[in-house]
Amino acid sequence: MSWSYRPSARSDRDCPPCRRAAWAEVEKQLPARREKARAASAATGDEARELLAGIDIPESVPAPLVAGWRSVALTLIRRAMVAERAFGKTGAVGTAKKHAGQLLAGLPPGEAELRAAVDAREPVKILGKAHWPHGSLRVLGHDSEPPAEDPAAVAALRTWLRQALAGTDLKADAESHSTAAVTGLLTGLVRDWADAQPRTFRHNRWIGYRELTVPVTPGGARRYGRLDVVVNRPGRPDLVIEIDSAHNPRSVEKLLFARDAGAVPIWIRWLGGSLHEHPDITVIDLRAAQ
Repeated sequence: MSWSYRPSARSDRDCPPCRRAAWAEVEKQLPARREKARAASAATGDEARELLAGIDIPESVPAPLVAGWRSVALTLIRRAMVAERAFGKTGAVGTAKKHAGQLLAGLPPGEAELRAAVDAREPVKILGKAHWPHGSLRVLGHDSEPPAEDPAAVAALRTWLRQALAGTDLKADAESHSTAAVTGLLTGLVRDWADAQPRTFRHNRWIGYRELTVPVTPGGARRYGRLDVVVNRPGRPDLVIEIDSAHNPRSVEKLLFARDAGAVPIWIRWLGGSLHEHPDITVIDLRAAQ
């Protein structure tokens, strides 16, 4: 058998100096391209809204999902208009409109999709955001688990947090940084606690998710709220946790909904203010530890 070698043509990929030169040329063009895109985008807002107004929205789609869809679709169409007018990408608007229609057709998610997410122990993605599937099942009228309690898990989390925060002045941290920073610290500690739970195999570990969207409009908001932490446990109810520095009726509303969807609702209070007792919500009071 004879072999022959035919050298390939040298490309920029094989020539670092050529690649640097090409990128330098692109960088020179970027300011002009950005300005061109900015100018084209400024004139697309009203036209894009008119285009969206011609799309029929099924009555079965909840208003918060409609609002989220409009925001996503408007961005898609405006970008497509810029692509067509400023950069000559023919057909971009038609493609964007088709994509927006497909997104709308998938709202709200069906029971099969939601139960698949529950079985996979993962959030369900709706319009690019992670949603708590148990909540979506309940609000769409599908069956859900009865309310649950787990005093042992709550006690273990309380002990973990108090030990982790020993010697920490959260009030001083809030004054020197922000309440959001302290909430982030507590969120991380809750997820660390979940990750530290004993497990035999990787698939039966506890998983801590943060900022999952829940189909509740707390306080009459237009958009759905988000849960600070959801701890998913194999074969056991989720722990749904809200973290607040003061009394927050919106957190109470979300936690009561989570309880009705079969989760264990836990409210972590850490700074001050009055503590309103709710018989259906377990409170971890860290105020006395300050």
